[in-house]
Amino acid sequence: MPARNEERSVVPTLEAVFASSRLPDEIVVADGGSTDETVSLIGRYRDCGVPIRIVDNPEIYAGAGRNHAAAASTSEILLFLDFGNIIEPDWIGEMVAPLEEDPSLDGVGGMFVPDETSDYEHCVAAIQYLEPLLAGRLSLAEKRARMPAEHRLGGLGAAVTRSCWVRCSGQPAWLRAGEDQLFGRKLNAMNARLTGAPAAVLRHHMRDNPRALYHQNFVYARGDGRTAHSQPHYRRLFWLYAAVVASMIVSPWSLVAPAAGLGLLAMHLVTQGYRRLLVADGGIRSWRLLLLVPAVVFPKDAGTMAGYVAGCWDWLVRPEYRRRYREYMSAAREG
Repeated sequence: MPARNEERSVVPTLEAVFASSRLPDEIVVADGGSTDETVSLIGRYRDCGVPIRIVDNPEIYAGAGRNHAAAASTSEILLFLDFGNIIEPDWIGEMVAPLEEDPSLDGVGGMFVPDETSDYEHCVAAIQYLEPLLAGRLSLAEKRARMPAEHRLGGLGAAVTRSCWVRCSGQPAWLRAGEDQLFGRKLNAMNARLTGAPAAVLRHHMRDNPRALYHQNFVYARGDGRTAHSQPHYRRLFWLYAAVVASMIVSPWSLVAPAAGLGLLAMHLVTQGYRRLLVADGGIRSWRLLLLVPAVVFPKDAGTMAGYVAGCWDWLVRPEYRRRYREYMSAAREG
């Protein structure tokens, strides 16, 4: 468990861990120099029946923390959990069961559902996490039927064998964000044997204001840019807003252009905002929710585009990102 200044999330996360139907054999926390009460709060759980160790993470970043924690652990199955995420009682057992039953497997990915406590967070869940939100409402049989043929491990709940972790050289310690996605890409490039655990569910906290949502998307998209990882929705966003800006530029010479640009923006707001909210709620649940949609869509878009541009700039002008990326992924090609 990587940690840095997590005093607000230590108690709910660890309470959920210790309420599990199967307890872990050990808990290793890699602290990245917390200046709040994180370490002391974790220390209160030392006598709860599971050995807890806290190791230093001088690099601060989560990927480096997971590497330090994995190196300090003694178990053959490594289960990763971030503070702020709340696991269901059967999560630990469901995550490790496939690896115990099939020694040829390398890793297991679980499911997550949005954890929402306000109207704004509900809009974020519906707009940014619609697919996990809807999947969380399915029966276990339906979840199993929809499991993809090719799995990719992400950051929201993953288990790997120690041998796989060593073979993959852990996670990239030099990325502030996106390290878990790059790790998943490397596992797939190495043809690691992965599966899903649809009954392993954790609740992932939502950002509760536009500024926090912008920051989240900025950091994640910058991580993709720093590893030259392009995603289709990035391109769609840039083309959309480029067309809107172009329509405003030519407005002095055309009355149709700005109307067309605003029409594109309105269509985007409907398809990527209102429609997703209506699908999530099965209709209009509250007029207040409809008013919040622009305050979710536009900060999310702005953070994504700004972050990806910043990350691509880092990739171009800071050669250490290209070098570290190639070094990290080279083992995948060798595997």
